[in-house]
Amino acid sequence: MAGTTLLRRVVSRGASNAPRHDGLSRYRAPGGWRSLAEFAIESDVMLVLPTRPARLSAEALTDRVRGLSAQMIAAENAEKAQGRQVALVVVIQYASNRERQLAESHGDALLALDDRHITTVVTSNAGKIAALNTAFRLAASTVRFVGWVDDDVELGQDTLVRLLREIQHMPAPAAVGAVKVPYRSPHRTSHALARAKAVMPSAMNYPHGCAMIVTADVVRRGIPERYASDDGWVCFQLLDPAADDALWRLHLAPETSVNYVVGGGLRSTLRRLRRQRIGQLLLMADAPPPVSHCYLHQCLLNGVSLLPINLQEVRIDAATLERCLYSWVHVLSTLLLAGELALRGLFRLPLSDIGWGSPRTIDQHVLFVIRRNEK
Repeated sequence: MAGTTLLRRVVSRGASNAPRHDGLSRYRAPGGWRSLAEFAIESDVMLVLPTRPARLSAEALTDRVRGLSAQMIAAENAEKAQGRQVALVVVIQYASNRERQLAESHGDALLALDDRHITTVVTSNAGKIAALNTAFRLAASTVRFVGWVDDDVELGQDTLVRLLREIQHMPAPAAVGAVKVPYRSPHRTSHALARAKAVMPSAMNYPHGCAMIVTADVVRRGIPERYASDDGWVCFQLLDPAADDALWRLHLAPETSVNYVVGGGLRSTLRRLRRQRIGQLLLMADAPPPVSHCYLHQCLLNGVSLLPINLQEVRIDAATLERCLYSWVHVLSTLLLAGELALRGLFRLPLSDIGWGSPRTIDQHVLFVIRRNEK
């Protein structure tokens, strides 16, 4: 036990937990850009869409926001008896003066939609977690549920309605997520990753950050940027190792869907997988041992089979061999990254930043449009 505790501490020191400073943030009002200090979201449901001009053109962002707005209107109409109001906060990040101008131009395009549901924020903060935290700080005490959707996915019909219906019947704190439906891009990496996820669904049995809603108390204080993992952090807050079903506060809502493109180019896919796994390892290192043990066995190792044989039928088949191969890749890559964090912690050379590496969203937007037209 002492050895395990020491290892967890060393792994935890493998990444810096230095706080990041808040950047400049403003929101778009009809009269111009104003300070966020003058604004608050007072609806009882707040949905957040983080993005960057480098990821979505103004046209693609407008198209994505129209789709979300339609889902929000449907959710309001479905819950008219409760007088529910849903607000969408679009957080557009920038990293340079040129990108700031593009971000503001994107905000102008969204204002032209003249949609009361939409608030646009531009901020110099970097990374998805920083964008989410910027929006979370806008939530007034009236906000009961907070959700967020990635800018490279599409919600299935009535998904937002069903997510809200699911979570309103769950005791707080709680989280619900949409069922992920993968699309493959032309990249070979995408096909290999899609196959791996189908054969060995590791860490896919709880809500994912591409489309999820939580009770507001879960994110009232924000998400620590140290972990670079929004859904992972939520999962660790809500896991209940003492319960018969440790995931009872974390539901995947039935009859919901979120369409996403699996992977992209090799380099960006490896960066994204590295970021995801490092976040999981840091969360396990920092969490209480029962929670960490529960996540390891019920989530991270979910679907893993290291033996190339079907024990029930005592035979070897192609499907079992395939799962065994992907399982070994999964376990060994996890151990390698855990070793890297341990060495960094031991020699006091912590990671100062965990890089994000999603595929280019503009390419994914085009793919979704093609798929939509094919239907």
